[in-house]
Amino acid sequence: MNDSKVATIPNCVNDASVDEVIAWAQKMADRGTLDAKTVQLKTNALRQLVSVLDADEHMDLTTIVNNVDHLGKRWAIKNSANPETTRTYIGRARTLLNSFFDYQRDPMGFEPQGKKGAAAAASGESARPKRKRKAPSTPEAQPQSSPSSSFRFPLGDGRVFRFDLPAEGINSRDAKRIAYHLMTLANDFDPDIMPPSRRIDD
Repeated sequence: MNDSKVATIPNCVNDASVDEVIAWAQKMADRGTLDAKTVQLKTNALRQLVSVLDADEHMDLTTIVNNVDHLGKRWAIKNSANPETTRTYIGRARTLLNSFFDYQRDPMGFEPQGKKGAAAAASGESARPKRKRKAPSTPEAQPQSSPSSSFRFPLGDGRVFRFDLPAEGINSRDAKRIAYHLMTLANDFDPDIMPPSRRIDD
């Protein structure tokens, strides 16, 4: 199915509100059909994008999903959001709405889009088991010997964050942009406590 457009659906489904979509997603998480953390991220993204609509801008669900890119641009302008965050929100909102449509068409045969298994589908992560790594004794970013621009930062509990820097390095403004973008990828991300990205130049 084309992710940017949806097929015709019954009016009773199309007339559902965004709140009903969010309630459905939370119910699916309670059932274990969708991953709870991913549901939180996707429902938050949907709320953020439709928040730009005025009271007189009524959009049914099909109109919203067909215009989600436009809503994302409006949200980005209003919040001075960086492009990476905007693309992430657009993708999450679109996937959530299309999953809602798929479920309404065939509740018994519903599977989260593009995945086998509910948890893998909702999280978007590979089903391959992750090897546990022993956390280094010193909690400091250490450059690897090769290549010299690659770094690793221990997070505890065997988790290690790896990143590469461009050959020419980064400045303080770049570091702030990276930090703000990483915040949107956190499982417990709350946009209400995130400093507006317009402060990057402060």
